[in-house]
Amino acid sequence: MIQKYIHLKKDLDEFFTYLNDFLNKSIKDSYQSTEFIVDQQILLKHVKDIKEFGLIPDPESLQNDFSIWNFQEEESQSRLQNLISLIYLGSINGGLSYLVHQSSLSAYIQMYLKTLNLEHPYILNEPFFVILQGNYGLGRNLLAKFLYKKDLSKEEKKHLREYFNYPNPITIQIPEFINDFAFFTLEKDADDFTLNLAKIHDKITLYPSHGLDEIPTVDAKYEILDS
Repeated sequence: MIQKYIHLKKDLDEFFTYLNDFLNKSIKDSYQSTEFIVDQQILLKHVKDIKEFGLIPDPESLQNDFSIWNFQEEESQSRLQNLISLIYLGSINGGLSYLVHQSSLSAYIQMYLKTLNLEHPYILNEPFFVILQGNYGLGRNLLAKFLYKKDLSKEEKKHLREYFNYPNPITIQIPEFINDFAFFTLEKDADDFTLNLAKIHDKITLYPSHGLDEIPTVDAKYEILDS
């Protein structure tokens, strides 16, 4: 057990030294002043740089050894590596860390659909955000019970469907350069999710998001894309 731990720690130490060097040379200088919101084009460039570095997976390839939310390798190492990578990014800028998290999450949805031969004609061509916030609250114990496949009462299923009943327009956090998002709804019997892809056709910026200033909060009107 201790040998496995030593091997894991050595691998992670080497990786985070490599990551820290990259961030210091290529990313960090643009976020020195907390008084100013970083321009969206700079944010977009840095996401592309981070993808080239390897933290964001390429949806066209299933081989992404150290990208965020990659659980294909040793799971305990992957989870720890994912979280610490996001902490490193968050120490530079919270909005950038959230955007990298979202970019990786959407890429893995694309990759997963590809393995099931369920490629959406649109999904592989455009970046999108994944909205998991629910209509109100956090779903709390009902969402946990559902995800662990526990039996739900009729009333509990009703509450879950209400939780995943998204309004239109919806208040979300999304960058200016992304106009598409994915969200989940429950089937009528609340036995399974449906993945919906939506395109924003009108949005009003409300205010910067506290702590995530580079990711604006907007009221967005949207249409669901046909599969």
